[in-house]
Amino acid sequence: MKNRLILILIFLLPLFSRGFAQKQLTKKGIDKDDCLALVGYFSNSSLVRNITVHLFMGSTLIDSAKTNSTKDFGFILKRNKRYSLHIASPGYYSRLLIVNTDLPDNVTSDPLFIFEFDLLFIKEMKGVDDFYLDFPIATISYDQKSKNFTFSRKYTESMQNEVRKAEIDFKIHKSGKQKSTH
Repeated sequence: MKNRLILILIFLLPLFSRGFAQKQLTKKGIDKDDCLALVGYFSNSSLVRNITVHLFMGSTLIDSAKTNSTKDFGFILKRNKRYSLHIASPGYYSRLLIVNTDLPDNVTSDPLFIFEFDLLFIKEMKGVDDFYLDFPIATISYDQKSKNFTFSRKYTESMQNEVRKAEIDFKIHKSGKQKSTH
């Protein structure tokens, strides 16, 4: 059971690696309340240094990882909890994902569900309206229809549109032309 989300300026792309999930699932003992292996990869990681990944349950920091360049990361999440994943690196916009692991009582998580995603960091730019870049780039939850964890396409598309508008406004403003309405 696997679903893939690739977040590249909130655009979807193919994903090919499963290395972390395989290593982590064989190395770490699985608890009966564990339900989801959340696994992240970095697309432009050769350029990015000092990446920090924080996993929160509610407002409480419960785990973190520090990585450089080609390292991937992952966390095993508990059933029926709400998480946020904050990913940051100096000089780049931080990224936020929201994960809801609520499962119906009749759904088993043995074996664990696996949700993989690929993230491309966006360099910070002066003069860009980064309002929408502070919002979560994806919301992930269990989908009864597909019987898997998936992301909200509607939400992701709306965020993608807002980021595009901000980029267009920045380019118009930078070129000295009249700013479009946003």
